[in-house]
Amino acid sequence: MIKILHRPFTKKWLYWDNQLNERPSSYSGITDIMDKVLYMQGAGSKKDYSCLATDILPNFQLIHNGKGFPLYSEKDAFGIVPNVSDHFIKKYNLTHDEVFYFIYGVLHSNEYKEKYANDLVKDFPRIPDLVHKDKFIEVGEKLVELHINYETVPVYKDLKIESKNNPSYRVTKMRYPKRGVFDTIIFNEDITISSIPNEAYEYLVNGKTAIQWIMEQYQVVEDRKSGIKDDPNDYSDDEKYIFNLLLRVINVSVQTVDLVNSLPPLEIVEE
Repeated sequence: MIKILHRPFTKKWLYWDNQLNERPSSYSGITDIMDKVLYMQGAGSKKDYSCLATDILPNFQLIHNGKGFPLYSEKDAFGIVPNVSDHFIKKYNLTHDEVFYFIYGVLHSNEYKEKYANDLVKDFPRIPDLVHKDKFIEVGEKLVELHINYETVPVYKDLKIESKNNPSYRVTKMRYPKRGVFDTIIFNEDITISSIPNEAYEYLVNGKTAIQWIMEQYQVVEDRKSGIKDDPNDYSDDEKYIFNLLLRVINVSVQTVDLVNSLPPLEIVEE
């Protein structure tokens, strides 16, 4: 049994077995050396470009027919093999981690995504040499740490929580109180969360807000034909896991928007 990133900010347990799992890529050979994976959407998506960093096995549909680029590609007799060419490392005088952070920062730049929107729909992104490389690395590192470690990010404090005495933290389906009202989420019959900042809804992954991913993925669903029930409450022994996850992802969203807005202009180095 291993953990996978099924959808953005949504982990599930998977029975990892050759007879049960379709493995269209080489992940089967690197699960024991998994460090950081840059997962980006595949070609042909009609949604705005997005990518996400993870340190566990990503689902193929994590982001629209996507492709994952692990920091390390394999393990040989001499150790783990980096997935970044020595030529690139020497040319830009960066460490392997700095290359990962630089690319992640660039791919989150609103200016970059707008400027190369047509190309990003057709092919994998190309990364230009930028004047403010150090700043992109700095912001990229913070974004990577934020997105990989989202389960340990502090809960967003400036929220109003209304609950009954000894509330249940089990979820059936989270919802908004009415159409167009997004600053309040009815978590369950016992708990209501309000004063959610508008800024939290500016962070999109694969066309949906991070908050929307949590609300959609963490609900009880039963397959009509088989009767198999997918109950997200069974994922963790911590009864408050989903509740705290929602509060953490609100914080992740706000911090992501602030970090993206702090990225410098896209000034390309002239050769």
